[in-house]
Formats: sequence, structure tokens, C-alpha cells
Amino acid sequence: MTSKTEEKKKEYKNDQIQVVVHRKPNCMVEYEVQALRPICVEAHKKAAKSVGKEVLIPGFRKGKAPPELVAKRYPHDLDKRWQEGIANMAYQQSSQLANIPLVRQDASISFKMESHSREGAKLILSFETIPNIPSIDPAKCILTEMKRPE
Repeated sequence: MTSKTEEKKKEYKNDQIQVVVHRKPNCMVEYEVQALRPICVEAHKKAAKSVGKEVLIPGFRKGKAPPELVAKRYPHDLDKRWQEGIANMAYQQSSQLANIPLVRQDASISFKMESHSREGAKLILSFETIPNIPSIDPAKCILTEMKRPE
């Protein structure tokens, strides 16, 4: 492997998340994230509340249906929102730990959910970052004199 295609790995963790940062070629970064129980439970609550506000279930006012009933009637919508919520929370926690800037504020962050449950989740977040510019020490540079062609 050449130095340009080599991957650099760093690990970070706190009480809610474990992150392995992979620096890929072409300024790409991947977070291999293991989200623990607190993030998954909170994301599930927010997803159930969000889906519950949008659906209308007979016998309940709009947005007032119990989360268990929403989960039973709309499992696909709930699961989609739950995965997005886990990914968002995982990215926020990971970016605080790793402190890697995005290439721009509105950059897209893609995620691939490997598995998720109330006990934890495994996912991969990938995004583009600012390039690392190598530092050059002018004192170490040796200039050679060249003759000018005539």
C-alpha cells in the first residue's frame, strides 16, 4: 500500500458511544459507530413522538395517540425515523469526540445502519472533510542552482 491509500484509524469513546475513525483517500472520513443504549432509547422516543404527531388514529386526537399504538400501526415509518434519529445523535456525539470538520456546513453525511435495537446500534457514517495540508519546514528545504537555458 502506498501512503496515499493507507487508512488511518483512531478510537474514541464515552458513556454513550464508541467510535473508530477511518481516514480514507480523497478527504473521505468514515465513523464506525457503536451507539449504546441511551442514544437508542432516546431516538426511539423521539421517533415515536414524531410519527405520532403526523398520523391520525381513530379514537385519538391528532398527535395524542400512545407510542405503543403508533409503533404497532406504523412500524416502517417508525423504524425509518428511528434509524435517522440514531444516525443524527451518533454523528453529533462522534463529531464532538473526534473533532473532525466537514468540508462545508451543508455537506451531506450518509449512514449505513448495520443493526439496531433498544440495547444498541452499529452504523457507519461517511462524509467529506477538509484536506490535510502537510506542513513544510523552510529550513530543511535545499535549493539547487540551475542554469538558465539560452
